[in-house]
Amino acid sequence: MSQEPDLDFHAELQWLGLHLALIDVDGEIDLYTSPELKRLMTEALDTGAERIVADFRHVTFVDSTALGVLLTCARKLRWKKGAIDIVCDDAGVLGVFTTTGLDKVFSLYPTREAALAQLAS
Repeated sequence: MSQEPDLDFHAELQWLGLHLALIDVDGEIDLYTSPELKRLMTEALDTGAERIVADFRHVTFVDSTALGVLLTCARKLRWKKGAIDIVCDDAGVLGVFTTTGLDKVFSLYPTREAALAQLAS
């Protein structure tokens, strides 16, 4: 029995500044939907992003494939002295980051405003 991709998944890339990209994600990020997240992150990197805010407030599930996409992108951003900031307030999704130790790799914020305020300071 094969799993079908999450048809409720949606991701969008927006520019908030010259080198600041926002990727807004809704739904589950898993084996089936991670390629779209990777495509948007790669587009942001290729277009000059030095900082990416990944808004996961409406993400309901994150698997190891999604974490791999985030880590690969974070490594590429380190060359530019950049980073990925994760916006998330879902206890289950946050638990994935803390259990794997990735809360030490990514800055986690409960709101988009908190993430952007930190970048402005």
